[in-house]
This record gives sequence, structure tokens and C-alpha cells, in this order.
Amino acid sequence: MDEKQGALSDSGGPLAPTPSRYSFASRVLDIFIEPKKVFDYLRDRGDFWRPYIFHAVILMVVTCLALPAVKQVSSEYAGLMGRSTPPEVGLTDYLMTPVQVAAGLAISFAVLGFVIWLAVLISSGKARYGQALSLAAYTFFPVLLAKVINGITLMITRPSLGDPSVMMVTQAPVINYTSLAQLFAGRPILQTSLLPVGIFTLWALYLLVIGLRRSANVSMVAAWVTALSLLVVQVGLYALMAFGMAMSLKAVGAG
Repeated sequence: MDEKQGALSDSGGPLAPTPSRYSFASRVLDIFIEPKKVFDYLRDRGDFWRPYIFHAVILMVVTCLALPAVKQVSSEYAGLMGRSTPPEVGLTDYLMTPVQVAAGLAISFAVLGFVIWLAVLISSGKARYGQALSLAAYTFFPVLLAKVINGITLMITRPSLGDPSVMMVTQAPVINYTSLAQLFAGRPILQTSLLPVGIFTLWALYLLVIGLRRSANVSMVAAWVTALSLLVVQVGLYALMAFGMAMSLKAVGAG
């Protein structure tokens, strides 16, 4: 389809034609300040690989830089569980980190893309998986920002393990202090479970609602149901991880 074909505005009229050279750098900037423009651009085309590579490269760099702090906490936790893990970061850690980041990100986008594709299919009767992947990749930008700030914070503060039952909270200080989790300190499972209910995740889900509305013509109700369902799933997964961690600590007498 012609790149210059315009999308529809909120009032139903045509928007100004999308520029034929709407650069990726401009889209990255606009996803934070004018997301509707980005999702109007994605209405008739997919754009997954560029944001995926961008996310992967940034996360690889940040993860490698924060690795010493993260491994220190992980090593202390492993010691409590009776496993010997050196706190020093070795060459293998740095070689495996890019692979793990790229694979984890790809799996996350594949799953999220499927959920978005299914929501669009149910709502409108037709859907394109490529477009769903593009929406998943562009709505991830607030989460990427959170991970970058969190990684920098870990590098500066170099936290120790402290309470092992909230290790996930210790490794995500920025996420903790920008979410409902901080209100439940002292209640490990609940605190960890609520890490997703914060500014950055809700921002990403809000972008998803905009994307579903403008790129895929999904109804407002269906868009919000999809976003809130994803939030509930995230809370549930964090709750399961927190519960499993609590049981493991209890089994070794550390909980």
C-alpha cells in the first residue's frame, strides 16, 4: 500500500498524508511525545525489526554494565540456597548476556504479538501478525526506558541482597519505587506481585490501547480489556515467581 495514504483522525476525517521518509529516529521520539502519529504510520505497514534491534542493543549494553551488581545479589541468594556461585563476572557471563537478551526479547515479543493478533482478530474479524509484532515492539519503549534507568541505578548503588524473599525487588529499585509495590514493603509476595503495576508498565499498556485503536481499528472497550488482561497476567506471573521463591527459601530454612 502507498506509504503516503493517510489514516483517519478521531473525527473520521483523513489526516495529513504520512511523510514518505518518516525516519525510525523520528518514530522513536514520537512514541514518547506524539504516539498517535506513530500508530497512524503503522496502520498500513509493519515495522518490527528496527525497534527489536534497537531494544536488543540497548538492553545488551545496559545489562552488561549492570551485570556485576546483579550477579552480586544473585550470588548471595544462591549461597542461601546451598549453591556456590562466584560473585565475579566472567567472560562467559558477558558472552551469554547478548544471547539471553536477544532470545528473551524475541520470545516476549512473539507471545505479546500473538495476544495482540488474537485480540484484533476477535474484535475486528481480521488481523495481521506482522502488525501485531510491530505494536508489541513500539509499546515496549516505556519498559525499555525503565530498564535503562534501573540498570544505571544498580550500577551506582550496587545493592546487597538484604531480605532474600524480595530479591526481585532488590534488583528492580526503580520499578519498585514507581509502582504500587513500594506500598507493601514487609509483605514479600504481595510486594513482588505488584511490581508490574507501576508508571512504566501502565504507560506501555496505554500506548497499546492507542495502537490497537489507531493501527488496528479495535474498539475502545476491546483495547482496554486487552491491556488490562495483560496487566493481570503479569501480576499473576510475578505472584507465582514470588510464591515459588518463598517456598524455596522456606525449604532451606532461610524464609
